[in-house]
Amino acid sequence: MNEKIRKALEKIAMEESYTIEVRGGLDARDNDEDDFKEISVTALRRMLERAYQLGKNSK
Repeated sequence: MNEKIRKALEKIAMEESYTIEVRGGLDARDNDEDDFKEISVTALRRMLERAYQLGKNSK
């Protein structure tokens, strides 16, 4: 995955989940408390839908 796509996916995650926004992104921190967060299934669904559209539109 290239850096442009990685940043776009991170932006989607941060826009759809306040928890991820407050955490400051998706980079692993090798700490369970920081790396395993609760998010709503609704936020997860929206992230997946937007990520799908990102991939579909990038072709």
